[in-house]
Order: sequence, then C-alpha cells, then structure tokens
Amino acid sequence: MSIALNRGEKLTADELRLINKGEPMQKVRLDISWDFKPDIEVDWDGSIVLLGNDGMMWADDSLVFYNKRESNDGAIKHTGDNHEGVSECHDGDECDEIILIDLSRVSVKTHTILAVLTLFLCNPNKGFDPIEVSANVKLYSEVPNGSQLLCSYDLREVIVPPPAMEMASLTRDGDGWSFQTIGQGIDEGKSANGLVDVLRKYSR
Repeated sequence: MSIALNRGEKLTADELRLINKGEPMQKVRLDISWDFKPDIEVDWDGSIVLLGNDGMMWADDSLVFYNKRESNDGAIKHTGDNHEGVSECHDGDECDEIILIDLSRVSVKTHTILAVLTLFLCNPNKGFDPIEVSANVKLYSEVPNGSQLLCSYDLREVIVPPPAMEMASLTRDGDGWSFQTIGQGIDEGKSANGLVDVLRKYSR
C-alpha cells in the first residue's frame, strides 16, 4: 500500500523496502504533474540536482533538466520538457514530466537526488504575480511485473517570487535511499528562469 505524504515527511530506506514488498528500491520513477491558471504566461519544468555530502552540486554539470536529459553516469534520465501535459503516468493519469532513476548506477559522489520545479517566465517584462499551483509527485518502484507506487506528495502552494521550488529528495540511507518531501521555495533571486536560481544556491 502506498503512502500519501505531507510537507516535510520522510520515509526511510527500511520503510520504503516494506512498501516495496520487502525489496530494496533499484529502479524508480518520479511522475511529476502540476496545474495552474491557463492564462498564466509561464512554462514549468521538473529537474534533478545531484548533491554531494556537503549539500552542493559536486560538479558544474551535476544537473538533469530539459537541455541535459541524462546524467553523466547514465543513472538518471529526463523524458523531456512537456509543454502540453499529456504524458501518461503509471496510474493512467496525465503527467507533465517523468524522470527515470536507476539507483544502482548513481555515482558515489551523489549523496542526495533533489527534485525541483522551476518556472520560466515567457514574458519577463510582465513580471511575476502570485501563482496558485497544484503540484503532485509520485514515486514508483520498477518491479519485474510492472510498477509499484510507493508514495505520493500532493503539493499546493501559492508561488510568489522566487520562481523555483524544491519538491522532494532521495538521500542515501545506509545501503538504500530515503525519500523526503520538501515543498520549499528557493530564495536565491527573481530570475525569469527559476533554474538560474537553483544553480545560484547549489553551485560551489
């Protein structure tokens, strides 16, 4: 049975193993979806930031996003920027973006896999207004007979600049990985592209 998490809640590697029918997570999938008022001139993007033990990006390119869809170790793959939100999730719902992760291949330099949601302002001259957003992140484990939903996080926030948000993270936990929801804005600037603010915070 999967678990619906609230902001700041965490599932340890042992707890996730129990949900995953007693098996440790190996290949997982993040299904990310969001919704906002249709008259807003913005594009949302889901991305992954790879952090070392010090909580910072361990390399300039330890980032997986719409223009770099695969990590250097081949462990993480972004299926691409979806402007229309028509990709199909495991449960038949529509996803905006999907990220595939092979935990067994993740570089030892990576301590935390951080999922972020960033905004790209299509008309920078217009500026930002508060944007009511409903975002949902689902963590699946890929198993031999299909996919197992482990947990989900339904995030509803009113986004005011800065236009970037930390959604959730996978962190090394013994010989496995824990999962924690965050739901925290990144207050590193007011860039037209929120990904710039992510890099400002996490680049060495």
